[in-house]
Amino acid sequence: MKAIETVALPKSSINVSDQSDFNFDEIYKNALVSPNEKQIVQEIALIQEIDGQERTMATLGSFSLISGKAKSKKSFLMTLITAISISSFSFAGIRNKLPVGKRNVIYIDTEQSRFYVQKLLNRIRSLSKIDQPDNLSVFELNSYSPTDILQFVEILIAKQKNLGIVIIDGIRDLIFDIMSNEEGNMIARKLLKLSNEWNIHIFVVLHQNKGDTNARGHIGTELVNKCETHLAVSISTEDKDISIVESAASRGRPTETFAFEINNELPVEVENFEIRTSSRKSGFSISNIESHKKFSLLNEIFVNGVEEYSYKDLMYKLKNVFEATFSKSLSDHKARDLINECKGAKWLIQDKSKGPYKQGSYNNSTSE
Repeated sequence: MKAIETVALPKSSINVSDQSDFNFDEIYKNALVSPNEKQIVQEIALIQEIDGQERTMATLGSFSLISGKAKSKKSFLMTLITAISISSFSFAGIRNKLPVGKRNVIYIDTEQSRFYVQKLLNRIRSLSKIDQPDNLSVFELNSYSPTDILQFVEILIAKQKNLGIVIIDGIRDLIFDIMSNEEGNMIARKLLKLSNEWNIHIFVVLHQNKGDTNARGHIGTELVNKCETHLAVSISTEDKDISIVESAASRGRPTETFAFEINNELPVEVENFEIRTSSRKSGFSISNIESHKKFSLLNEIFVNGVEEYSYKDLMYKLKNVFEATFSKSLSDHKARDLINECKGAKWLIQDKSKGPYKQGSYNNSTSE
């Protein structure tokens, strides 16, 4: 391809008096794309495998946006992504494909106190099953100014060896004005520059508007326009225990929608969330289950000589037995309702507040 001939610009068309460091020739040389140049090989960071088919979720040299309303469990999603990135742990078909020499991960939290960031780190350790992950560095920066955070992030990335993924939760705290055109454009281009310069993938988290599902502010508009993947997290309207993760935009084939809920403070996949949410929508209720069937659930739980359970263990067993019996998942709040109903009918006995639960007698209840 023949290089484009350059011509002198009319003097009145552009003012370069305050751009003494501008070097047109250097930019022209670096920016021109030739058909004869060596093809860049795209290195993959994360994929999602569905029915044996791989979908690229994140590549090195790009950044992705995670958006959602407050309390939609965005940070829980980021613990999942982090655990996947540092180990062989997989979730909803998503797994790590970071190349050798790019397997270190940085997690930066700008919103939560140190107590909650410690809990976040413990969740990552539990999910990855790595007690002391030497390829993960976690930072809590909620007490610093946007200027200090941005400068720290830039230097940290430059100093970190073998870096593959950086997570910034949340990106809003790296600027002063979320509605500023200049700051929004600056931070989006900064993410592009950092990810490309250091050949890493950066995940950033941003809240959605209260009135709609758009990412907040001008920064949200810029991030959506320039990101590789945009994942939107929302709470199911039919089941408030379920968070749904959808591909809002993608430069490649979009990832498959998946869902998770929190069990024992850890995110767990809801594999049949479409059935579960439709069941809720159609009016599924535990009150529609016959009494003898509810009691037989307890018979399935109190077996093999087990006489009592803590509340947490009872919840876990009840949800598993319920799903095996009715082929429906039981949400946490419905499991609580069922336990309370069984306790009220004296099918479950609790001798003291916060004490263990024992099985009562079906004869104590009113027969159908």
